[in-house]
Amino acid sequence: MDFNSFDNLANPLNIIRKYMRGDISKINQCKVAAHGADAWDGRSWNSLKWGSPNSSVSTKLYNKTLEMKEQKRKFYIEDVWQAAGLLNDDAHPVWRVEFSLKSDIKGLIKMDSGELIENKLTTYDSPERLLHIFSMYAGRYFHFKTIVRTREGNIQRKDRCPDLPLFKISPQDSVVKLFKPTLQKEPDRTDKMLIKRLREISKTETNAAEYRKAAKNLAQELTAKNEKMHREVIYALALIAKRNDMSIQLRKNAIAVLNYYRDVYRCDTPEADMFFLEEK
Repeated sequence: MDFNSFDNLANPLNIIRKYMRGDISKINQCKVAAHGADAWDGRSWNSLKWGSPNSSVSTKLYNKTLEMKEQKRKFYIEDVWQAAGLLNDDAHPVWRVEFSLKSDIKGLIKMDSGELIENKLTTYDSPERLLHIFSMYAGRYFHFKTIVRTREGNIQRKDRCPDLPLFKISPQDSVVKLFKPTLQKEPDRTDKMLIKRLREISKTETNAAEYRKAAKNLAQELTAKNEKMHREVIYALALIAKRNDMSIQLRKNAIAVLNYYRDVYRCDTPEADMFFLEEK
């Protein structure tokens, strides 16, 4: 999203300054990196990035006019800005908010309806759809609050600090979660303690070789993919997709997830095979 000012008319540079001073804070993505220039009379900031290198989603707010001036001028982007009525000079730079997604993100689930919005090219094939998806990610990953302090000077809990609505986002778009299917079962606390102990046993050279090997094999078994669990999930999805008494949206979601497991992980069941044969 490119703009000169936020929907609430706030200047992006002022928002960055307030964030760096600690006057406002961001929800989600605690890792942050800042870029700017340092001078004797003060510092100027031109970009902020949230999210670690391992994050599935990273968020960036930056001065796009300055970036193109320092790196490479892109005339087709400037033409789009001009057509949209954006100013583009040192006094009125264009700022950009962008979200970068890793391949493990397969879509978004709307919490109010259960609708699954898949992360595929056709989801972004029109300006209207792009704006809709941007609003969903902005509602979750570009959510700021104004810091409020107690009489003693302590920061209030975040649920007691007011929201700072920079973009106009509908309440429905702000209540979403990422869809990241996996074939690995997350180990519980007991599993983790046992795995840790087994690894210690396998690395202790004073233990017998057979004892160490058995401990190592068991630790690997506990951390391996739980194929049985996911076959049961696929079986349930295939049944849902075939049932006419289920809602159309629920059946579409089941089919989308079923396709994901088949195509990405080659994980299947006879029930899923039968479903796709019937579809053909």
